[in-house]
Amino acid sequence: MNILMISRVLYPRSATETAMFCAAEAFRKLGHHVAWFSMEDKHNLPLEDVYVLIPKSRGRLARGFNRLVPSVYDKEAGECMQERLQADCPDLALVWSIPDTMTWSVVETLHNWAVPTWVMLMDYLPVCPGRRLLVDDRPCRACFEGDFRPAMRHHCAGDMTAYAVREQRALREQGLYGLPTGFFAPSEYHAKMFDEAQFTVKPVRNSELPLDPGAFEEVPTARGDFILYVGALTESKGITALMQSLAKCATHVPLVVAGDSPDRGALIKKATAMELS
Repeated sequence: MNILMISRVLYPRSATETAMFCAAEAFRKLGHHVAWFSMEDKHNLPLEDVYVLIPKSRGRLARGFNRLVPSVYDKEAGECMQERLQADCPDLALVWSIPDTMTWSVVETLHNWAVPTWVMLMDYLPVCPGRRLLVDDRPCRACFEGDFRPAMRHHCAGDMTAYAVREQRALREQGLYGLPTGFFAPSEYHAKMFDEAQFTVKPVRNSELPLDPGAFEEVPTARGDFILYVGALTESKGITALMQSLAKCATHVPLVVAGDSPDRGALIKKATAMELS
């Protein structure tokens, strides 16, 4: 099978790209061919079968689709994908990220060419402009019905809230979430939340992302009852909300953290003040 991986960058910038490379290696071991479609970036890895990337300077203007915000649809990005398909049409396309300069015109082109296309949902953006389902560090589902006015009131995405809301409204109004064959979510909980929100009629499946066990051979194994947090130590990832919830628990549960950030020292002090271990 010829599998086309679509991502904004081709280097392990975040958990999304790391999972993508793990999946690509798993596909190769199963005998599949993996090709790539991405944007131009000096950090990209020297991979084989990479189609000419979309320059970052393009895509800011939504030519031909002026009523949409720029990150939703760009005609040039779709034309680049069409050139790729004319050269070699894949049997399957996996979309790992759709940034400003790619836009959903890429997915539309794949749809028009009848290429089975699955989009990875690595956060909650389609149902939450703030991406986290949290407001003031509390669980929130206020935008599940597609009415994003609560996000505007709470300023969920900071200075980008209005932009994020316009983007999600445009995606729904234009039916772009109905173009993929389906969606993958990285956990059962993610998939459950998307099913509950019903933002698309297409299936949302939980995907157990393939990881190389050898990468963890030297990592000490924690045993017993504990809560494991894996990710960047930033407010946007919900680590503070998790710490506050644990501090209120009647039963002490150890917290094991695997992650780093410039705020690590401040978070350690906060955990100590909360008497967390």
